[in-house]
Amino acid sequence: VDNYYTPKELKELNPDAKKAEFVQADILKLPFPDNSASHIENTDVIEHLKMQSVVPALKEWYRVLKPKGELMVLTIDFTGLAQHWIDNVGNKPFNLQTFIEWSEVIYGTQADDGQYHKTPFTKEFMELCLQLAGFSKHEVRIVPRGEPAPPEYRDQAPLGDTVVRSDMLIAHAWK
Repeated sequence: VDNYYTPKELKELNPDAKKAEFVQADILKLPFPDNSASHIENTDVIEHLKMQSVVPALKEWYRVLKPKGELMVLTIDFTGLAQHWIDNVGNKPFNLQTFIEWSEVIYGTQADDGQYHKTPFTKEFMELCLQLAGFSKHEVRIVPRGEPAPPEYRDQAPLGDTVVRSDMLIAHAWK
């Protein structure tokens, strides 16, 4: 599901996803019936929502999940990101390339309307949002910068020996 790209554009962007069916829709108003999905994956998306839309989005995903269905959310851990900014930009001589690279991690690439980061996530904030949305069973963990990409992320694309660029927050929640 994507609100900014058409199904044709998404297939061109994701040629390996031959079996996937892409739907252009707002993730705050999914075009699926209640209790219809056994698994929802949200990779590098939730940070693009306005802070006021995070809990409503999670409630919408909860609505669509079947009982015992799983939600998986991958996003940037803002606490680690803030520390990396201090370490790599704030405490070093100015380097434009480094400044741009870390700015894009914080604020998104801003290439189009869907590429702006609007909400910072920490483990505690994610746990609170999941609870407010009705997910009583959940796990949230951080994968530190420089560690191998976790299996959840590797499933998205063949990443080989890819390591995490900035601390990654991974949440699993069950209905």
